[in-house]
Amino acid sequence: MGQGNQLGALIRRLREERGWSQARLAEKLNEVSGRPTVTRVDVYRWETARRTPKGWMPHLAAVLDIPREVLEAATVENRRVPEQDAMQTSFDPDERARMARALVVPSRAGTKLVVPLARALEAQRHTEDVIGAVAVIEPVLAQLGILEPLVNGARGTARNSLVDIASQWAQFAGWLHAAVDKHAAARAWFDRAAQWAAETDNANMLANSLSFRGHLAWMAGHGGAVVGLSRAARRDPRVFAGQRAYDHLQEARGHAMDGDETEALSHLERGMELAAEEREQPAPPWSYYHTPAFLTLQRGSVHRYLGDRSTRHARQAIELLSTGLRDLGELRHAEWTSDYREALAMSYLNADEPAQAALVIEEQKEIIDESTSPRPVRQLRELQRTLSERYPYFSAGSAE
Repeated sequence: MGQGNQLGALIRRLREERGWSQARLAEKLNEVSGRPTVTRVDVYRWETARRTPKGWMPHLAAVLDIPREVLEAATVENRRVPEQDAMQTSFDPDERARMARALVVPSRAGTKLVVPLARALEAQRHTEDVIGAVAVIEPVLAQLGILEPLVNGARGTARNSLVDIASQWAQFAGWLHAAVDKHAAARAWFDRAAQWAAETDNANMLANSLSFRGHLAWMAGHGGAVVGLSRAARRDPRVFAGQRAYDHLQEARGHAMDGDETEALSHLERGMELAAEEREQPAPPWSYYHTPAFLTLQRGSVHRYLGDRSTRHARQAIELLSTGLRDLGELRHAEWTSDYREALAMSYLNADEPAQAALVIEEQKEIIDESTSPRPVRQLRELQRTLSERYPYFSAGSAE
């Protein structure tokens, strides 16, 4: 980690010496402090210099069996690496020199830049999984500010490869803006991704951009648009089976939102058939999250809406959403899973199980802090209000 993160490196070394995971260290801190507020995400942020433990220093000293003064001395040297430099820090010296030359004369940008650009994007995706969109969005935009001039000036054989990787960065920027409820900016970035994908004839990225427009329609509660955009996303037969599977499931959700059980179940079945084919095909890099747990969550989301009218579907939703969240492992607490906890809590309410809904709401509270995107915070407050309105004798606390 280097001198810029002495405290994080020290915490990590002491944790690993004890054979503890980040989650285990969080549990130990909660036990010692008597406050169940530290999560694995907090420990990750301390170890990567995204946060300083501040009030937790005495407890860290006790749990890690190290003088507090040693931790505080390391804090003096703890400095966060500027996020705008994230792309450069993921390049080796030759790659940085190559990038510098390309920025001076974009028309000479070569295909050798594509691999480090893809590597930097992969790192940002996985970082967002752990710390959420708010902390990642600005550095990604800064990186796109570097990339766009290269794309605009690229010529010859390198252009196609650079435009292709740029479309992937634009798609990620769209996702980040959607996650923080900036829908107009999200649409603009998805449209940019689609434009660049059309230029390179990347059917998979073009489909994914349309699919995400469907996702935005779902966030806005527009079931008809969810159906239409999901159909458009899977129209091209060249599209990766996993993408078409997801869009059948997303269309099923749109039908379920509008109360059309027959169409919802039909597309749910077709989506799962295509999901079986997905295992036989290489997935695009942006589909890394297409895991069995993720597909289980998509199925559960369909039954969640059908559960508004049927206790039977509500109970199916509970089973699927609980299983999907459990099978995510440590990613269960990623910020993007907030949508599925909301769906699970609503399904418990539809099944007349307010005590279980309250437990899910409490879990939602645990992942929220000052850096959380607006959407999970709003979902928490709406769930708390719904619980109190339906079951006035239950209290799930209030959003912080």
